[in-house]
Amino acid sequence: MVGIMDWLYRAWYQTGDFAESLRPHIFWLVVFVVTFALQLFLNGWIGDVKPVSEWDWVDILGEGAAAFCVFAWLLIILSIRLKGRVTNLFALGFIGVFVSLFQDVLDEFYQLPKVVSWDSWLESMPVGLVILTYAFLLWRREQRQINRYMQKRELFHRNTQTMDGGLALPTFQYLKNQLAWLCSNDPQSWRHAALVFIEIHQYNDISHDHGGQEADRFLHVVSELILLNLNRNDLLCRYAGGRFTILILEAKNKDLKKYTSSLIKAVNHFTYRTSNQVEEFDVQASAAFSKAWHTNNPEELIEQGLQALRDAALAQKHCEPLTVAEG
Repeated sequence: MVGIMDWLYRAWYQTGDFAESLRPHIFWLVVFVVTFALQLFLNGWIGDVKPVSEWDWVDILGEGAAAFCVFAWLLIILSIRLKGRVTNLFALGFIGVFVSLFQDVLDEFYQLPKVVSWDSWLESMPVGLVILTYAFLLWRREQRQINRYMQKRELFHRNTQTMDGGLALPTFQYLKNQLAWLCSNDPQSWRHAALVFIEIHQYNDISHDHGGQEADRFLHVVSELILLNLNRNDLLCRYAGGRFTILILEAKNKDLKKYTSSLIKAVNHFTYRTSNQVEEFDVQASAAFSKAWHTNNPEELIEQGLQALRDAALAQKHCEPLTVAEG
């Protein structure tokens, strides 16, 4: 009984969340309802109802299911997109396709006079499909820009199950899987790879003084700052606590210490303001790196980097100038 109630509660919560995501697009929902009602009214007013014996249930079910799917796609697209030009084109296109399919369904129930031709126009004109095609082309342009951004969060395989939900970053297990794959399947890339570890020292204090939600917000802001300073092919992952890990695929031709120092400088020059705008923190971080061409073992590469990170953090704690260590 408890399991059923829990399932019902989750379903109710998800339904409410879905409905809330549609609120900004109420205009297009009204347009859909008005179009649906007007189309139904015109067919019922002008046409004659066909006898049940003439109904083709195969066509009714097939065309009705297609129309319902288009309606479902409309709701899904509206629920995941912000208001804007591309969203408007998607809504207009899906409504156009729905009108065409819905007229096919209504033709199974109503016989319109032969002098009426608008029903044939609605069924045959691909206006909705043309608008949808243009919307998809614009969406493709959006996705190319998003993919360039997400490339620093994903590498070889997209797998949302290995993402840190709070930061939208891959987990450390994802990174270990990528290292194992590289070592086994692409030794050339492995020999040019390196790991960078970054530790943000204020994380534990913020978590203790302001709670986990504020600490997650803090890490999210810092992770975005780090992402802005990464090269295109670098992969940023959440390690644990206030630690991040970066996999660099083309590290052998870089000055790793200089590159890592530039990341630390970007973080250390950042001042974080809490969500209530009351307190400010000057962010401090230390970092270390380890080189894959020094070992053929992913676990050893990770341990070398972690040990170097501990050395860097200890040096900073004792006010020594070392903030970037090599493992």
